[in-house]
Amino acid sequence: VTGVQTCALPISRILFTSRKFIWLLPSYSLALYAHRYLENNIAPLLAQRYLHNSAWAQLMVGGSNFGELLGALFVFLFTNLVTTPMPWLRLDACGLLIVWYLAFWHPTPGNVSSAWMVAGTFIPISFGWAAGDISLSAYLQAMLHRQEHERKDVSALVTVMAFLYSTYIVTYSICSPLLGTYIDKVSAANGGDVHQAVLYVGGVQFTIIACTVFAATFIPRSEEHTS
Repeated sequence: VTGVQTCALPISRILFTSRKFIWLLPSYSLALYAHRYLENNIAPLLAQRYLHNSAWAQLMVGGSNFGELLGALFVFLFTNLVTTPMPWLRLDACGLLIVWYLAFWHPTPGNVSSAWMVAGTFIPISFGWAAGDISLSAYLQAMLHRQEHERKDVSALVTVMAFLYSTYIVTYSICSPLLGTYIDKVSAANGGDVHQAVLYVGGVQFTIIACTVFAATFIPRSEEHTS
């Protein structure tokens, strides 16, 4: 019990009592949730219901992974030029809007080139997420450096990152089955057509996340952007 209380106090004090850190909850946890939902839910849905070949989901995920690699490499090369995670997070938010085209896309089933096209459109989405995630992690390490010296009993960085990741896990574990049930209902009501479901679980959901993440980047004061 003492250990839980010791960890809970730094979390509440660090995240919820400072304008410098309160924006991290949507910027990290929601962005990570959107990325995982894209790879684990939307890609299999497209492969199975649009293209009628579940195996092609791996092609789409491969495109997403390649985008992550490019994003990480880009941040590594330009880390001294862009010293704040805000541009990358805003790029991540804007990239999520790309999924809108999927709700109005009617590919020919069994055409592998359509799977490659989706993989290509996933690249910029995951590029933005990877760039934002890496730069945000570096920002956290720099900003929590002082708290690491103030408290010797618990790591502020580990505590905050664990809380943010746990928030993502809880969000995904709740939303994924609920949205999956909704997709099944839409599919049953429309003879297997899931375009309406993709409109909401993709376009609408990702737009809400994008607006939330984008708005959160304006919460810290300008002098807090740099590390």
